[in-house]
Amino acid sequence: MQNILPISANRDSSGRLYLHDYSIRELADKFQTPCYMYDADTVIENAKQMHQSFSKYYPGEYEVTYAAKAYFSLGFARVINHLGLGVDVVSLGELKIAHLAGFLAERVHLHGNNKSEQELRYAVEWGVSDIVVDSVAEMEYLAGLALEYQKKVSVWIRVTPAIETNTHKHIQTGHKSSKFGVPVEDGQIKQAIQLAIDSEWLELEGLHAHLGSQLFDSMVYRQAFDVFADICSATGFFPKAISAGGGWGVAYTSDENNHECDEWIKAVSQAAYDFAEKLHIDLPKLVIEPGRWLVARAGLAVYKVGFCKFSAAGHYFVTVDGGLSDNPRPALYEAKYEAVLGERESVGLLHNASVVGKFCESGDLLIHDTQLPEMFPGELMVIPVAGAYQLSMSSNYNLAPRPAVIWVEKDKISILQTRENPEENGWWVSEVRT
Repeated sequence: MQNILPISANRDSSGRLYLHDYSIRELADKFQTPCYMYDADTVIENAKQMHQSFSKYYPGEYEVTYAAKAYFSLGFARVINHLGLGVDVVSLGELKIAHLAGFLAERVHLHGNNKSEQELRYAVEWGVSDIVVDSVAEMEYLAGLALEYQKKVSVWIRVTPAIETNTHKHIQTGHKSSKFGVPVEDGQIKQAIQLAIDSEWLELEGLHAHLGSQLFDSMVYRQAFDVFADICSATGFFPKAISAGGGWGVAYTSDENNHECDEWIKAVSQAAYDFAEKLHIDLPKLVIEPGRWLVARAGLAVYKVGFCKFSAAGHYFVTVDGGLSDNPRPALYEAKYEAVLGERESVGLLHNASVVGKFCESGDLLIHDTQLPEMFPGELMVIPVAGAYQLSMSSNYNLAPRPAVIWVEKDKISILQTRENPEENGWWVSEVRT
């Protein structure tokens, strides 16, 4: 179980769960449930491990760039900035939060398959490190925008590498039919490169690919670098920076193996080294984009149990006060989780059970099949590995408020986000105007 809990998680002799010396029960009562709790030690240690792996394996320049889509708020953005990481953003909102958090423009990378004019103008005006271009049409538009501003704009090209990966189909991003990136086989990549080279105001500096999420085979990253090498050989363009994206996976249940970042970074470092050696060029700046791996294990989703019941067939339903609105991953991706009792060990008579939310959807199941003892209203249910792609995809379905988010350090609790009140959210209570 410890392999999926945050580093600072521990239990007392009565089985009550803590982060450092903070009782989960006391925190849940103070901030209400659902509540998301992020362990500072886990995020900091994960970032440290990445830097240590790079120092072992890559003699060139590198950058660890956090994928903001995993979870981003102003408070958390400041944490990431303080850790000295770059940030990969995909929207105007993420751009503005990164700016407010104090990120230097040269550590901000703008991605996205359909960037708006607002997003591109904001990025150009701020002077972000690079805009990762996703299509020939975008390259044409951006060349015109840079000309309008009379300003040099650094660009990378996101490549569609046509690489299949062993992950859920909804989180595969590098296959031949992906909506992301510029295809290689039909000549579009050559066209995009030539457009950038022909522009007086665009500076083509990098190649990028993203293969998918929850990946555990480091060899697929090496395949991406082989595609990059073929592009360079065919076009004569040699990038100063290169990235095979992020996507390295994590364990969500205690029977899964943890996959340390060392294997991933070793593989991409060797691939980048071989890429440079094959093309007889200097080592490029190597960029990786961890999101899930950096923050998922740091997060706990804490719920209170409601009215539980048995079906006529004897299946036990444990109902909690959150669900689909704060964690849509099980509904979207059939994501697997493990239930942890917040104030006692799971012992005694166990029932075939499901953990379900309170929302008006049959698909509102957080955990489909598990073994749980009888639960009682008010008890705490904790779901680990809740730090990535839950809050960032949360909603107000059934007008549920989004939860409070707290940052737990050894000697301090900080509020990253206060609990939302839809009654005070102008979008929900706006008066009809005619």
